[in-house]
Amino acid sequence: MRQFGLRQIILDDPSNLDQIHDIDMRGRTHIFWPHHHRHWILKWNHWNNYIVHGEMDQGLLHENSKYMQWYIHRTR
Repeated sequence: MRQFGLRQIILDDPSNLDQIHDIDMRGRTHIFWPHHHRHWILKWNHWNNYIVHGEMDQGLLHENSKYMQWYIHRTR
């Protein structure tokens, strides 16, 4: 968000999709895949509900801010 001049919020941890990426259709002809992945299909079809709107950032981001403390502990 900062790259667009918006105040950065603390984000939720991303979803781990490793299990889903390991699924293939071999030998699983009994599964109706659109129903099995309906949660992800709904998210994809309603992408416009996930557009981030934010406030314009008015100042510098200080090292002791709540966001920077979160950021420092999650990056290298």
